[in-house]
Amino acid sequence: MTADEVAADVLAALEALTVEDVWETTGAACFFAIEPAQAADLLVERVLLPYETQLRQAARAGRDAEADAILEGVLRALHTFEHASQAPFRAWVLNLEATYKPRFQRARAGKP
Repeated sequence: MTADEVAADVLAALEALTVEDVWETTGAACFFAIEPAQAADLLVERVLLPYETQLRQAARAGRDAEADAILEGVLRALHTFEHASQAPFRAWVLNLEATYKPRFQRARAGKP
């Protein structure tokens, strides 16, 4: 996968998240409901986790070009979503780049 393909996939997945997804994830009908902001973070985490896993696997296996493409694509998608998205879900998440950039950089470096 190229960085452009990764960025497009991640951005599409983030753009597909809805405010209704946040409310469903809060578990408002359950005893253990969570705050909407936490639910939004959990939804973003679900989108990004497979890419983080792929990045770690590629980095460990020495597939540097693949790892670099994943890292660049994810960071580009986060930047675009944070600064240009018009999706209503965007209002529920803050500081995506600041939160995930160091984490993905550590994954690229093979660190926990």
